[in-house]
Amino acid sequence: MITIVVVIYWLLFLLILKRVRDSISKYLILVYMTYWCVSLALCYINPFGYYDIKNETYFVLLGHVATFVFGYILPSFNKTIDFSKFIRFDVSKILRSRMFLILYVFCSVFVLILFYRQRALLAVYSMSDLRGDFMDMILDNSGGAFLIYSTIVPCMYHFCLCLTVYMLLFYRKWSYIFMTLIYVVLYSTIGGGRLQFMTIGYYFLGILILANLLQSAKVGFNAKYVISTKLKLLIPCAVIALVVAMSMTTALRNGYSGFSSEALKEGGKKLGDSFGEYSVGPMVAYDLAMTDCNINKNKLHYGTATISGLDYLLFIIFHRFGIKEHSSYHTTTTILQNEYTKIAPDRGWNYAYTSCMYYYYDFGIIGVLLMPFIFGFITRKFIYQLYSNLNIYTVAIFIYITICMYMSVFSGLLHKMHSIIYIVTMILLSNCQRYHQNEKNFYYNTNKEYP
Repeated sequence: MITIVVVIYWLLFLLILKRVRDSISKYLILVYMTYWCVSLALCYINPFGYYDIKNETYFVLLGHVATFVFGYILPSFNKTIDFSKFIRFDVSKILRSRMFLILYVFCSVFVLILFYRQRALLAVYSMSDLRGDFMDMILDNSGGAFLIYSTIVPCMYHFCLCLTVYMLLFYRKWSYIFMTLIYVVLYSTIGGGRLQFMTIGYYFLGILILANLLQSAKVGFNAKYVISTKLKLLIPCAVIALVVAMSMTTALRNGYSGFSSEALKEGGKKLGDSFGEYSVGPMVAYDLAMTDCNINKNKLHYGTATISGLDYLLFIIFHRFGIKEHSSYHTTTTILQNEYTKIAPDRGWNYAYTSCMYYYYDFGIIGVLLMPFIFGFITRKFIYQLYSNLNIYTVAIFIYITICMYMSVFSGLLHKMHSIIYIVTMILLSNCQRYHQNEKNFYYNTNKEYP
């Protein structure tokens, strides 16, 4: 089977080199495909002693990767990429705007309350206990707090990260960078999860990709983009800080109560093991789910499982108005989170079943092959939007879609309650930005005085 994985990888690799011309699209798809195929190869090698995956599942997962690639390479883009049209607007106007400040203060106060509540509970409970009963212990089982935490708060987190990315690239005002990072750090420490710290790493990856793109284009607001010495020093420091933060979070989840060299060492060791396990475990869990009676007896959800978070939000709204409607969230995400399956004799697993699990919920095996094709096509279209309309909002969409691509080995991100809300909001703001810029250019051209 590993031979088949290698052969398909190289066939797709050659197809990408032939069909994908722009560097940013080529880089993203090659990293995506390599990560998936390396994970499949690790499944066959099985270094963690998990249950073996059936050959049929290997072919389905390889088909998932291949159809994403086919959808990704399908759009054509014949325009010349011209970054001289780049709109370098003043980011400080966003940070000083009334709407942003109201949302920023509201989310910061909300997260700060959760942070202190979590710190108080850590004196009695372990981080594992808090993660397991986050809704009850941290949010006091409040439906309103849950909605805020699942929608507005993470959207602000991602946008603050994106503003930090943008300012590091184009508008290096360190006071504003510090302001956005305060919220990012506070949010990342809530709940004992490591995904938030990984997300910060993905955003730094986005910085490098965009910086390389502008550097190679040799155009833009300064005719040639140059990475500053401060930024070159900041990136490795940020990587070290992220590794330390993730290691300490891992240590807290394994019974340590404070910062120490022993906790850092043990947390770092378990973090390294976790990275390998979370590249293999989701595929083993997906394979087992194919024969699980609880999965097979559920009806198909026809697209709502993939966006189950948004579906659940609509369910809550309808329920408030007395409209009885079923949500796919109860038979998809809830089951994956609350029910553990055995991927090895001594290893339980929940939640992370690769993105394929949600596609399977929607349309069965056909969905595992069809949905990646659609999302591959949409992803490439978003990249082209970045080329034709480069601003803070298209950068936000680009980086978030990139995260969705790479995290698909682990789980789907579009099922998160905030995902569709965040993407749609960024699209609307980007279109508004473009409209106002075109209107401004039209006014300037029609009122231009000639000598």
